[in-house]
Amino acid sequence: MPLVDINADAGTPPGDRVTEAWVMRVGGVQTEVLPLADRPISDVRVRPYLVAVPGSLAELEQRVASYRANGGPAVIRICPGPHGHGYPLVSWAVSPIPEFCAREELALVVDFRSGSRTFPWREIVDFARAYPQLAVVALAAPLNGPTAARALDAAPNLVLDTSALEVADANELGELARTRGAYRIAYGSGAARIPAATVLANIAEADADVILAGTAAHLAAGTWSATYL
Repeated sequence: MPLVDINADAGTPPGDRVTEAWVMRVGGVQTEVLPLADRPISDVRVRPYLVAVPGSLAELEQRVASYRANGGPAVIRICPGPHGHGYPLVSWAVSPIPEFCAREELALVVDFRSGSRTFPWREIVDFARAYPQLAVVALAAPLNGPTAARALDAAPNLVLDTSALEVADANELGELARTRGAYRIAYGSGAARIPAATVLANIAEADADVILAGTAAHLAAGTWSATYL
């Protein structure tokens, strides 16, 4: 069964069973994020993220065209906030990236670059609701407690990954998949190297296939929004 890790750690080998890893390498806290070459590690396909910073639309269009022509998935990753590139996650600061992504049917992956369990839920939900036809993927959002479910209810275009999952959260992940849809969740190991076994602890088999590969397949193909929104 395919296993796609949408938040793989570029500094370590992919986890067991991973068939495809989406990675990025940070050149420094306030510097441009440099993509890795698309090269195999063992039998794992490594797909580098295109990481964008707000700026010229023409430059963004050129970069994306080259990235997609070389087999890059239909996603752009941004790193807002004080631990990333410094700008806030609000429309006036991030434009023209989300407008471009919505127009081109690209998903926008948001990485706050923070390991804190205090996640900026208000920012990510408000931002997702400002672009209702744009698939917004929030990396490393905590899945425990009621907030994740409420966020998914408030923003139908929001997708969460599993890179902040803890063993004690397995039941809540299963509940999210059952009640909000497994297509709202994608497997990501993150810096904590969350193993697939932890994700599978309380997941129905059909939901497991979606979380481990199906959601990522739609994001990579640029079909998530057209299919689910």
